[in-house]
This record gives sequence, C-alpha cells and structure tokens, in this order.
Amino acid sequence: MRRPLDGDRPVVLAVVALLAVPGAVAVGAGSDTVGILEYDPETVELAPGEEETVELELFVGGSARNVGVDRVNTTLTYDAEALNVTATEPGGWLADGAGVGVETEREAGAVWVTQTRDRGGATGNGTVLSVTVAVSETATPGSYTLACGDTSVRTVDGHHQHTFTNNATVVVAENNADDSLSGRFTLGVGTVIALLVLAALTTDRVRSE
Repeated sequence: MRRPLDGDRPVVLAVVALLAVPGAVAVGAGSDTVGILEYDPETVELAPGEEETVELELFVGGSARNVGVDRVNTTLTYDAEALNVTATEPGGWLADGAGVGVETEREAGAVWVTQTRDRGGATGNGTVLSVTVAVSETATPGSYTLACGDTSVRTVDGHHQHTFTNNATVVVAENNADDSLSGRFTLGVGTVIALLVLAALTTDRVRSE
C-alpha cells in the first residue's frame, strides 16, 4: 500500500518552492503591483484658526507604471467640528503635458475629487492633489485624522490599480493667545491698584505733616 502523500509529493514540493520565493505566486498569477497614496507631511501641528497645505502623493507600480494613469478619484474625510478642507488643487502629476478635467463635490466632513486626463496616461510617481486644511477656532486640542479613502486609480487600458491609502494626522495645539491676554489684563489691573494705594498713602503722609 502506498502512503497517501507519495503521489502528491511533486505537487507539495512545487507549492513549497513557490511560497519560498517572495512574489513568485503573484507573478505567476499575473497580478499587478499595488500603488500607494500618502500625505506629505503625514503629521502637521496647528493651533485653532491656523491652516496648512499638504500634498497627496501617488506611487504606482506594475502595469500602471508602464501603461499610464488617466483618472484618479480621491475621497477626503475629516471631523467637521474641528477641521475643514478649504481648498484642493491638482498636483500637476496627472496632467504631465495633457489637459485634466476636475470635478469636486463637498459636504460637511467630506470632499470628493475626480481628475481625468483628456489623452494618454501619466507614468511614474508624483503629487496628485494639494490639500489645504484649516483648524476651527473652537477646535478642542488633540489629534484628528485627515483620511483618504474610497480611492480609484484607473489606467489607460481600463485597469484599476490596487491602491493602499495612508492618512494624515492634524495635531491641534492649545491656543494660548487668550491666556496671555488675560495675564496682561490682570497685570494691568494689579498695577493700577498698586498705584492707587501708593497715591492714597502719599496723600495721608502729606496731610499728617
């Protein structure tokens, strides 16, 4: 009687060999290399009332790198009580010598941006969107997320590049402007009181003499 694994040994060895080589299974299956969308910088520190522009960069791979990208859809989401995306501008990478149509939709806490080339496809890596984020005057100090989700990267041949997205963090610091103003006001009142007391003592001394 043969052992159950004897006839399967070549198959088992072949699977082990494939697993032992990184990327071998993906290549054999004809799968594409994933892309990455990330913010630069990934973390910004702002006080209430301040704003800053961050870049959303796309790193493509596989067929997207060779064929070219002709459309990028991005969804930006954030806490509307603390943050607001005041502006979004195409980063220039997708255009690369071609015209780009831009469609933007907004609602509280979300912005949808669709960019489409009018011909050909962009290759390589670069900035697809400049995002200006502002902090509300009434924002509570803490860390808030500027997310990038529901993203679609399409190549010229209609393929959709698998793309991972990374979020940005907005750290809201305490606004000490009011505290310093209060401190200056308190100091002013204290000085006035001290002068009044000094004046009263001087007056009493003059009268006694």
